[in-house]
Amino acid sequence: MQLRRALGHLLRPTWRRCVAAILLYTATAHLGAGIFYAIEGGEERARAVAFQEQLQQRRELVEAALVNDTTARAALDALVSQLDEYANSKQSAPNPDALNWSFGGSLFFVLTIMTTIGYGTFVPYTLAGEVLVVVFGLVGLAVSGACLTVLADGLDKASIALLVRLLRVDKPGPGRRALLYVGLALAYWLLSGGIFAATQGWDFFTGFYYAFVTFSTIGFGHYTISYGDGGGGLAMFFLLSLAGLVVFARLVSELADLLAARGSACLAPPAPRQRQSSRAVQPADQGTGEAHARQAAGPGVEQPAAG
Repeated sequence: MQLRRALGHLLRPTWRRCVAAILLYTATAHLGAGIFYAIEGGEERARAVAFQEQLQQRRELVEAALVNDTTARAALDALVSQLDEYANSKQSAPNPDALNWSFGGSLFFVLTIMTTIGYGTFVPYTLAGEVLVVVFGLVGLAVSGACLTVLADGLDKASIALLVRLLRVDKPGPGRRALLYVGLALAYWLLSGGIFAATQGWDFFTGFYYAFVTFSTIGFGHYTISYGDGGGGLAMFFLLSLAGLVVFARLVSELADLLAARGSACLAPPAPRQRQSSRAVQPADQGTGEAHARQAAGPGVEQPAAG
């Protein structure tokens, strides 16, 4: 009972700081999303409309010239379909109904900045948007770093409390802590991979792969979630990525501490050998000293008896 009270007293202020950090992180992300949406949304829509109009005009011109050639028209239709598919795969919004810079897409873009994932699936069109990336990048990364530090500290205290209670030790060693976070990270990646696979229509390994690439902030960008709706999928990504970053940060920290401890033990110099005690050679030294004293005094001088 005393242990439970002590742990509760320790973790109560930590969880309050964690809640405050999550609220600050959420508010900053939504503020940045609103600014990016205001700057980039209209520009992207105008470009999408212009792209569709140009595509339709070229289609009509080619169809008028090839009206009697069915083979050429079939090839033209196939070419247009391929161009549409390529544009969609690159998420360049070829039509006004598939915009990247909606509010949901803007929030997704802001999260990739704050988490340093940087998928690169779409980028600002305007100079103002590029300047905002630099400005918000500095502010957003500072806020994100502070929030993730608080959350990682809370996770660390909770994990130590768990190990102390399970193993009944005062201070878990680096090996046990690293083993705990390896298991926690692997379980979280598997769980998140299953959620991503189920909600995005991927197979399980693709979901697991996407979870690792995202939570480790590698962020290749060849797989991304459906962010355009700005609904449940984006909220799921927000929560899973935030927790995943915290778990991965603690995992890397614990593994680094473990390697440093093992490396220090291996590189430490060997202990020096103990010298022979002077008391062990005292009788021999004493006898040698008396003989030298007799020789120096000469044959006529008697030495006083010892003791």
